[in-house]
Amino acid sequence: MNPSAMSAVEFGKFVGVSEKTVRNWMNNNGLPFTDAGRSRVIDSVAAIKWYVSYCGGSGGNSVKNHPLESQPEDAESYEDALARKTRAEADLKELQLAERRGAVASIEDVEKAVSAANIATRTQIEALPSKLATQLVGVEDRNTVQRVLQREMTQLLTNLATIDAVRESARASGDGE
Repeated sequence: MNPSAMSAVEFGKFVGVSEKTVRNWMNNNGLPFTDAGRSRVIDSVAAIKWYVSYCGGSGGNSVKNHPLESQPEDAESYEDALARKTRAEADLKELQLAERRGAVASIEDVEKAVSAANIATRTQIEALPSKLATQLVGVEDRNTVQRVLQREMTQLLTNLATIDAVRESARASGDGE
């Protein structure tokens, strides 16, 4: 489970309800989400706060706000609901602490870093033909051509292996070195 964003299925598993119940909460009860193309993304911090508030006012046992879709004979006990609420609050605190420590990255930051690393990779690969052309003009010896190609490919692979996605992302956004 991604700690900063979840699907309806993941959030449902997290709180112990079906995907359908989560979608009903999104449509009818104000569970916060963001449209992401053809899907909906649930911000886990906001959703957990919503869930605690949603269940907290009634202890999770009122008919109006019952978080489980079970029949009354299978109703969750107050102790079970309280334990689940306590776990949700603890999970929320852990997530907040991880955010403060920098142990959790937003999807947006990861996407920027990966995109910047891809651009750096593409740039280095696209530069190879012009670099090789200047080195191989007029060279007719097959062994020399192979040595030049081998040396340049080894250098390219070494450069690609040392790309720092975070540094490239900072450089691309103007925040970096």
